[in-house]
Amino acid sequence: MAHSSSQGVKRFFTRWLSGSSRSQAHYSYTQHLKRTYGDLGAYSDIQTLAAQRTPHPTRHEIRCHPDLPFGCSLGALIKRFGTPQHRVPRPNDLTDAIAAYRQQWSGHKVKSEFHFSADGLFYFNQSFPYLSHGERETVARYFIGNYCGEEQVDLDEEKLADDKGHEIIFTRDVVFSIHYLDRQSPALAGESG
Repeated sequence: MAHSSSQGVKRFFTRWLSGSSRSQAHYSYTQHLKRTYGDLGAYSDIQTLAAQRTPHPTRHEIRCHPDLPFGCSLGALIKRFGTPQHRVPRPNDLTDAIAAYRQQWSGHKVKSEFHFSADGLFYFNQSFPYLSHGERETVARYFIGNYCGEEQVDLDEEKLADDKGHEIIFTRDVVFSIHYLDRQSPALAGESG
């Protein structure tokens, strides 16, 4: 990964991780989300990373969940997953709301953040803070398999991309994370709602 890309990812995760230890209260994590996404720098960093990755075509439409396509509403998310543990209304001029859940996936702790603009869901990430190197590879292969079958994907150089402008980027610098972006969304195109 190029030096400037690495710096952007580190800035993103420094913002994301500042103040997020397991022992902190609910209020602190909500404040962490406000600090991380209070300006548009975090979105800019992930878009820069996305622009530097080579698209690897997928066989299927990319969704954060089979029932939840990009553009879905916060209400649809809550109907599917229940009330989020953390919810931040209007953290910046672009984002109407962030809903965050602490979940389990195949026995692993995962933090999931769903970002909504006036046009619906435009960005989603899953962060797996406690995975070993081998577990990271297993999780990555599972998600890649869902979209690309047995094809080889270089996690450091490529991103998964469907024909609707949806992308998945894997990052492994600080913690293992999976970022889902709707690059066609007016929110990520720099337009406001």
